[in-house]
Amino acid sequence: MTKVKRPVVNKAVPVTKSKVAGFLQFGEANLFPQKLLEIAEESVTAGACLDVIAEFIEGNGFNDERLADTVMHRSGLTADDILSETAFNAGTFRVISLHVGYNGLGQISSVKPVNPEMVRLGLPDDLNNITYAGIFPYLDSPLHKNKKDFHTKLNLFDPRPEVVLEQMAIAGGIDKYFGQLVYMPVGRRRGTYYVVPEWYRAILDMQTERKLSVLDYKNGVSGFDVSGIFFALESEEGDEDGSGNDLVSQIEKHQGAENASSVMVYTAKNKEELDAAKFVPTTGADLANRYVSTNDRVPLRIARSFMVANELVNIRRQGGLMYSPEEYRFAAQLMQGRVNRTQRKIEQLFARIFAHWHEPLPFQDFTIENLNYFQENGTVVNAG
Repeated sequence: MTKVKRPVVNKAVPVTKSKVAGFLQFGEANLFPQKLLEIAEESVTAGACLDVIAEFIEGNGFNDERLADTVMHRSGLTADDILSETAFNAGTFRVISLHVGYNGLGQISSVKPVNPEMVRLGLPDDLNNITYAGIFPYLDSPLHKNKKDFHTKLNLFDPRPEVVLEQMAIAGGIDKYFGQLVYMPVGRRRGTYYVVPEWYRAILDMQTERKLSVLDYKNGVSGFDVSGIFFALESEEGDEDGSGNDLVSQIEKHQGAENASSVMVYTAKNKEELDAAKFVPTTGADLANRYVSTNDRVPLRIARSFMVANELVNIRRQGGLMYSPEEYRFAAQLMQGRVNRTQRKIEQLFARIFAHWHEPLPFQDFTIENLNYFQENGTVVNAG
């Protein structure tokens, strides 16, 4: 009897010295955040949860339109554009990561979002402080496999002009100075040095949901739920002319989701082999019940791990009943309360950035306007 190995799931994400000198490796093969994001995006519920969290963090953008429209990068990115990407990064990885550029006077002149999965932290010093990090853009790139160790080393964010000018002098001038990197955790830190998002605990449920989707796909395209088995002796001629007129070809035309006859064909070389053929079920009669039960439980556990209310990701009650407007309102209020801390972190960071901006500011309001999908009478409306 062949034994089936149990899947190995790490309770803690390993953080070790990287093959690239001076950096900390993040998980197996240094690809933990990339693999985690890939798993989440293959799960319908996890993907919906990430979208909801990001939407509530971003809200309607910055409250002050002058700030919202301020161009913060030579590519044309505005503050609202940066907020949108930051909201997704902060909601997904629980980290705010930005590249900050400076002019020759040590003033901030540009800001651009950085995907947190590209960031690898430097080794801690004797006081266990990390002062630099690297941006590794090709870690999992199939087109640049020989560049996976390529990186840009940056000091972590400290916008004091005297600090920036000193770093600039050490680098050999402004032309050789690449700026600084913001890598700021939001919420409670999990993990050692790197931030591990709280929804990592739903990793098995996300993988299960993906497998359920794969099962649905296979059933749909291959007609796996057969309605009968057709037994026949194998033709010696077969389909030598390629006309598709032989017995097997004719019956197979009715297979699959489009034709939906779902007939399985069994051919034998002789009558004795045909008589000896038999069908042995291995799934049991309650397969459908077990599938439905698992399919019901898994999305609920995923949503709970993300701390997103069922109403906001369209997980219906048993029987497909809709929620009331009051229940949607309450769910939205809970979600808004959950993201407030992250919004405050972003607001404080932008206030600190613009305190060292290279131009005078016509604004001092850095608050984010919350979503408002509900009027006072409880009717669901669009934002804005």
